[in-house]
Amino acid sequence: MKRLALVLFFPFVLLTACEKSDYPSSEWIDSDIIIEMWETLDPDERTFRFKCRTARIYPCYNFGIGRTLQKRPGRITILFQGIIRPGLCLTALGPARTTVELGSLETGTYELDIRVENRQSLGQLLVSDEYYEVNFHNRNQLRFDYDRLYKVPEHTIWGRIGYHAASTQHLAESFLDSLQLAGASEKEFSHGQYGYFFIGEDGEVKPPQYPGTRFVKTFIFHYQDDVAILEQLVKNYGIHYHDSLSIRLYTDKGEIFRSWTYAN
Repeated sequence: MKRLALVLFFPFVLLTACEKSDYPSSEWIDSDIIIEMWETLDPDERTFRFKCRTARIYPCYNFGIGRTLQKRPGRITILFQGIIRPGLCLTALGPARTTVELGSLETGTYELDIRVENRQSLGQLLVSDEYYEVNFHNRNQLRFDYDRLYKVPEHTIWGRIGYHAASTQHLAESFLDSLQLAGASEKEFSHGQYGYFFIGEDGEVKPPQYPGTRFVKTFIFHYQDDVAILEQLVKNYGIHYHDSLSIRLYTDKGEIFRSWTYAN
């Protein structure tokens, strides 16, 4: 079994050799900070974080953002201050970044005080059994990719099946049938952003996009039986149909199974 890893694609420039950075970056953050809420998936304990980036794009992929975090009961204070220039430049374009680890948060409402340099944004972070949600009285130089992040429900599996030819569709449907024979069942999920996937108003799951195949089938199910059965199923399809299908299957515990890793 392999841990779930978010795969990122960068449409601008591939990372190349490092070089010494002499970019005359301003000490100040002169663009918005954009925050993506994220919950890690782990067999033992889930944790919550803010994945932060600047709206401004810098000439090195590894520019950082200076920040401090203070957590007190019912209150979270974050200060973003200064752009951090790398000693060595990864020569690809990208925003300055930082991650604010907030740990495992109990349900409740937390007061948020987020400052970008001397610009203050005040609001709340609501943590419920189903989702995280931010609400602000004012936003100064601060944006969120989405204001509500749903938690991936326990006993959830999801993924995508890619294939090159329409004539292969029956194999993709056969895999989905096999999942349900193994104990997977359909369930209604709330419409919205889950981080690892998005549930549309039509109830369809939309995992991250990956290049390489012409046709794609996505799936999401409730499953609470032995995960080893899922791994064996993906393995069987990987061995017998690796030239026809590429399958990614994810679990709520952070596992990922890829069919092509089992190909002969």
